[in-house]
Amino acid sequence: MEKNQKKYFSNFARRRVDVKNFIFKKVQKEVVENTHAKKLKNHAIVCGYGGFGKLIVENLKLHEIPHTIIIDNYDLFEQAIKNKENVIFGNPALRSILLEAGIKEAKVVLIGVHAPDQIELISHAISSITKDVKIIAKVNNKRTLEMMAAEGIDITQFVDMYEFASLQMSLQAIQYIKGTSKNYT
Repeated sequence: MEKNQKKYFSNFARRRVDVKNFIFKKVQKEVVENTHAKKLKNHAIVCGYGGFGKLIVENLKLHEIPHTIIIDNYDLFEQAIKNKENVIFGNPALRSILLEAGIKEAKVVLIGVHAPDQIELISHAISSITKDVKIIAKVNNKRTLEMMAAEGIDITQFVDMYEFASLQMSLQAIQYIKGTSKNYT
């Protein structure tokens, strides 16, 4: 790279960093002003508020389980605020965010994200803070479960989605064939 190109690239990179820092500071300020996180005890922490995370939250609400949601997507964070959720904006794999969510006082963490690497990072972050909280997560296959177990993650409460779905489908078929079920819509 020529000297002028390096200088241009360096200025471009610096401007990108400055813009990113500006945006981050603006978002951070708005988050501090808009965070709806109450301090809870004996509660659940839900990581993620996409379609799957929202279903988890709905089920917790049905059973009146106190919970805090950690969201790293600002659009979903705004949705959660509009829905009057107890929510924190941030990366759930960060110690500071988990502490803000009350990880030391929580009973369980439900990881509602899809990517195995994120599940692994979040699980390690939780385990580095406390061993007293149960981690429940979903994975897409036994191989992923085995890899996480090899990494030292307690997978006793993890759910293999294919195994679970096949079990549910089989149970529904059995109930339908035996006439013990009404409708599966």
